[in-house]
Amino acid sequence: MKYFKSIKRIVCENRYSGHGWNREHTEKYLFQDGDITLEAGYFEHYLDDAFVKTVIELPVSYGCPSKCQFCASSNISGFYPLEAEEIMALFQQLYNDHQPQKKGPLLVSLTGIGDLFFNSRNVLSFLRQLSTYDGVQATLSSCLWDRALLEQVAHLEPQSVIRKLQITFVSDKPDVLRTVIPAYADRAPNLGEVIDFIKTSNKMYYRINYVLIKGINDGLGDFQRLRDALEEVKDKTIVRISKLNETRATERNSLSRADDGKAEELQALLSAAGVTSYIFCSERNDHMNCGQLVTERS
Repeated sequence: MKYFKSIKRIVCENRYSGHGWNREHTEKYLFQDGDITLEAGYFEHYLDDAFVKTVIELPVSYGCPSKCQFCASSNISGFYPLEAEEIMALFQQLYNDHQPQKKGPLLVSLTGIGDLFFNSRNVLSFLRQLSTYDGVQATLSSCLWDRALLEQVAHLEPQSVIRKLQITFVSDKPDVLRTVIPAYADRAPNLGEVIDFIKTSNKMYYRINYVLIKGINDGLGDFQRLRDALEEVKDKTIVRISKLNETRATERNSLSRADDGKAEELQALLSAAGVTSYIFCSERNDHMNCGQLVTERS
């Protein structure tokens, strides 16, 4: 098995608004592979002092063709999809370091650098290998889900390895989408197609990751259209309302966090319609959070 050279490990503690937890112990690893630096994360989640779960966050590529204008990885030049064996090597190094199976539930989050859409073959192959570890589940993420990709995942065996499918959603306005997520210029998203698939699915593992951005998707009309789109699948989905994290990309593209109270406004609107949601954000910016890279720390 390939071995990546660990060149740095950064440790910190932070408080969060999360789903069933509010405190995180974080360890970010930097691995060198030739000319590229990969990041992987080890997280322990607590509800105050009570341990909830361990999360190992892994990249699926170096660089990402989506080039989401709010994500730090959009600053990376080039694109190198990781082979299944390389993803497993990163997982194994963190797993060996911490022996998380001794603490309790372990979640592998494939939400680091990269998008499942551009490397699904290797990611699904990695998941089949991961299923040999007892008590381990995974979260998959993409901003480019379509029926074909959803069907690939639906046919994965064993299905028990999947905990969540995360559907990153920014807007239903084509012009806004093409600006914020340039990959949409070639692959127009179809939330209706995704919703239709979820309606016929017997799974309950779908999560909408609504990245809340000032002036982009923080208006009442935006919130109402999201609520209406989820009406028929509200029993199968949960919405994560993600407050935007600052990156060099957000600064370069003049994107900023929505005004205080907007996340709570969206949550109240969804709750009134019977849609389950939660607000996701950290208490302070330590460059360890969603969409960030610790290498951007000054």
